[in-house]
Parts: sequence; C-alpha cells; structure tokens
Amino acid sequence: MDTQEQAKETAYQYNDYAREFRQRSQPYWATALDFAAGSGPAPKQPYQVEIHPQLEGAPVCLLRCIDCHGQFQRRKGGLSAQAYYQLLEDLQIMGVPSVVYSGIYSDPTTDSDLLCELLRRGGPHWGVKLHTYGLGLNEDLCRAIVFAATVGPPRSSYLTISKVTTDPQVYQEMCRPTIDPEVALAREEANLRRLFTINQEAHAPLTVHLNCRVTQANGSPEQLANLLLWLRTTPPWVQLRFTPDYVPTGASSAYCEKFMRTVYLDGPTVLHRLRDATLQTNLNPTSRISFRDVDGTCYQGPRCYSSLLLAAVSTTGCVYPCQSIASAVHQPMAYGNLYHERFPTIWQRFTSTWAQRPSCVCTPCPAACEKQLNLAFQEELG
Repeated sequence: MDTQEQAKETAYQYNDYAREFRQRSQPYWATALDFAAGSGPAPKQPYQVEIHPQLEGAPVCLLRCIDCHGQFQRRKGGLSAQAYYQLLEDLQIMGVPSVVYSGIYSDPTTDSDLLCELLRRGGPHWGVKLHTYGLGLNEDLCRAIVFAATVGPPRSSYLTISKVTTDPQVYQEMCRPTIDPEVALAREEANLRRLFTINQEAHAPLTVHLNCRVTQANGSPEQLANLLLWLRTTPPWVQLRFTPDYVPTGASSAYCEKFMRTVYLDGPTVLHRLRDATLQTNLNPTSRISFRDVDGTCYQGPRCYSSLLLAAVSTTGCVYPCQSIASAVHQPMAYGNLYHERFPTIWQRFTSTWAQRPSCVCTPCPAACEKQLNLAFQEELG
C-alpha cells in the first residue's frame, strides 16, 4: 500500500461508518472533496436527503419518550402534501440517489396516507429507507413499504423500527404513549407481525432492523432477556441493535448531566447487562444482535464537510445541513424553506455560498455519524 492509500486508510479508522459511507456515496464523495479543497465545482446535488414528512398542523408523534431530548421542541407540521410531492420530483430530476424518511422528535408514520403516497411515488427511484416507531405501521403502510422495497434499486432498502420492551408497564414508563400502554404495545406487536408476514410473502426484499434505546427503565438484565426471547419468535432476517447513552443534540451541559444521570445507562453497563441477558437466553450474541457504540467526543474541525453530501427537511419545511439538527431549536442554522422556495434553488444557493458560511458550522458536531464523516473528510483533505 503506497503512502497516499495509507493516508486514506487512516482517514477511516475512526469507525466503519465513514468507510462504508464513502464507498456508498461515490462519486458524490469525491466531488464534495474536490470542492472543499477548492479544486472542483460545487456539488449539483447532495448524496442523501432526509425528509421528516408532516402535513400542515398535523401532530408529529404518538409517544412522549423519556429519552427524547427534543420532546419540548416539537412543532406541528407545516407543509402541504403537494409540497412533498414536488420535493420528490425535484430530487429525482436533480439525480439525488438516496432519500430517507425519518423524523427528529417526530414519527413519519403519523400521517400514513401521506407516507404511503410518498413511497408509491419514490419507491421506483429510491426504494425505502425509513426510521419509525411501530404504532403507525397499519396494513396499507406495511404493504406500501414492502412495495417500495420490491420495486426500488436492489439492496438499497431498509426499515429501522424502535422496539424497546415487551412489558406494558415499562412501555408506559419509557414511551408514555398518548393511548393506553397495553393497547399501544399490543398494537405495536400486531403491526410488527403484520409487516414481517407481508415482507416474507414478498420473499423478504426489505432489511428490517429493530432499534432498542437502552435506558434505566428497560435496561435491567431481565428486561433485556425478555426482549431477546421475543426476538427469537421473529423471522431470522430481523436484526436487533442496542443503543446506549449519547449526548443530546444542542442541549446545555447542565441538562446533559441530568439527562445522562436520570435516563440513560452508559455503554459498558449496557454491554455487561447484555452479556448476562444472552447467557440467560442462550442466544448467540453475534447472530442477530448488534451494539451501537456511541462515541461521546465531538468533531471540532473548521467547518461541516458532511453538509456537502447531506441535507434534511424538517417537519416545517426548513432545509438543514444534516438530520441531527433539523428541529425548531436550530432554526437559525436552516438555509432555506420549501414553503417559500423549491429544493434545487435552496441547494444551489447553499453550495455557492458554502465557503463563506460559518453559520452553517455546527461546532461541536453533536452526532456520531456526521462527526465520523467530518473527521474522514478532514484527514483526506490533509
């Protein structure tokens, strides 16, 4: 391996995320890198746009989770269905290769009719990349999700669903649903089973990940063991990932200290309890479960390079440099709004002024994924 290749390998030693993202996002990564180095034109499109779909005045979530650090920052939706349809059309024309449906402090399945239509329109171009909770996965939406995965580009679709407990009392303590917790948990269970069946009938074109946010409410070895036993009743292609503590986006140091002390468990504690849980259940820990090791250090570089590859549209139509800050509390960092302009115009203006935009820099970077991309970019730029 020559010196240049060794330098590139060093750039991606931080974790596998940046390495995998670089491979997946070519040639957009190379274009962004050249532009950041001052040796190429501005990117004509981002590699990925994350959309947080909510219609005008619609509620954004059926849960009030104790670990949602934005639970007091929620805003109702602010766009029309036609604005979202126009956005998808514009992203297709621009050649954006990846679209994600998600939400920050929100759930994109709250308006299932809207999401079904977005999946119908966008599925042939992008498949489906969706982050959600289980309560909104009715039959029509499950079929729309599997349809989008079936007609979309091969191996590009995935679905990540929050699954934190099998106990109604713990569900109430942790998720605080707006309906009876036993009814909510039973609905979540029925929705997941329906999705698994529909996906299996379609020969499982969809990769399904369940994400368990481990807190003091659901993090005992007994609770984790019960969840692993439940996992054994699901199809073998369903994966479960555990997430320990992390620093809330944009929170003050005082709030972070309280948040981490009263809600989350640290990574080593979660790993220790998971080891006990796997021993109790005789489940091979490497077969169907994984662990997200959230690095608490923040990117402190000169500017946000990942903003040349990523964009996010909040529930109110604001366009942000990344999904981790796409909420009302960070509105000064938005660089446009679909209520007033279309996405191609907003993106062109952003990239044309990127080098002169210190206000677009989120220092320190609050998200592990963006931090890894920025570290890799900075290493590669030298």
